[in-house]
Parts: sequence; C-alpha cells; structure tokens
Amino acid sequence: MTILSASHNQRVPRACRIGPVQVLKWLLLVLAVSMALPAFADTPGSAPETPPYPRDMPLLRLSDTDGKPLAELTLDDLEALPGREVVGPIPDSGLGTSHWYGVSLRTLLASRHLPLPESLHAYALNDYDAIIPASDLTRYDPIVAYRRDGHYLPVDAYGPLMVMYPYDDHAELYTRTYYNRTVWQLDELRLR
Repeated sequence: MTILSASHNQRVPRACRIGPVQVLKWLLLVLAVSMALPAFADTPGSAPETPPYPRDMPLLRLSDTDGKPLAELTLDDLEALPGREVVGPIPDSGLGTSHWYGVSLRTLLASRHLPLPESLHAYALNDYDAIIPASDLTRYDPIVAYRRDGHYLPVDAYGPLMVMYPYDDHAELYTRTYYNRTVWQLDELRLR
C-alpha cells in the first residue's frame, strides 16, 4: 500500500514511512550516544589527541645538587607511571579551576630509585625557580601535571609540564607561598 505525499503529490512506499515511535527511538539513540562521547574524550590516557611535542623528547631532567643529570624523562616515561588527578587553579591566571592529571612527585622519585630529598629545586623554561620542601611531598603530594582538563599542555599554555598542588583538597594551599611553588613550564627538578 502507498500513500500520497502531501508536499509533492507523489506516492511514498509503506517501507519508507517512519512513525512517531521510530522517530522517538532514533532521537533517544542519538541523545544517548551524544551524551556518552564526552565522557570518553576527557578520560586521561584514552584521548586520541597528539601532544604538541614529540613523545620521545626529554621533557624533565632530574639532577643532583650540583646539577649533574640523574635522569631525563619523556612524555612516554611519565605516562608509563601511575598517575592521579588533582583539582585547582593556575595561580594568578584568572582562568579558574581545572582538573590536572600527572605523576606524583614522590612516585616520580621512587620510579628512579631516588630518595626523598630535603627539598626539590624546580626550574622552569623561563628561568623561574622555586624550592619545594620534602614536607610538601609527604603532606600534599603535588604532581607533575602533563594534562589539563584532558588535554596536553603546550608551552604557550603553561606546559609541557607543571608542578600542581591539590588546591581544592587543602584550603590552606591558597596562599602566596604555595602559588610560588606551582611551577609551570617545568623542565628540571634538582634534588637538594
């Protein structure tokens, strides 16, 4: 059986007609898929995003007190270690709170069989530096972040690495002291 199309006065085969139930099913399917996709896009390690630098390029140098290199780590090296997420802002940026993903400083040192030093001297690409006491590592467990809100950190957006404290877990971190220890464009950690 065929019916006439009101718009063009043409016959429409029965097999081509879609009823309201089928339309509703399709809309629900499209809605379900569109809601599920963002959940997978921001999962660390699952995004197909390409980093803005070669994966095998050394990003972080670990050095002794005198600056003698102990290890150089690439993005692949960092991603091979157990990671975790912290929540907090980039101090003084006005950008609001973000979700940061990376490697705990303690985990990073342990992965290279390095003892917990009295402090770490963190150096940035722009020659900024800050001293991070060992007590911060045991009390707050800051991370070396390589992702912000699910995306790799390009150099022009505070990357490729950043020391990030779990600000939202500890209200006492919202002070100038800890803001100064949040080192972006991190490229060296010197054990002291």
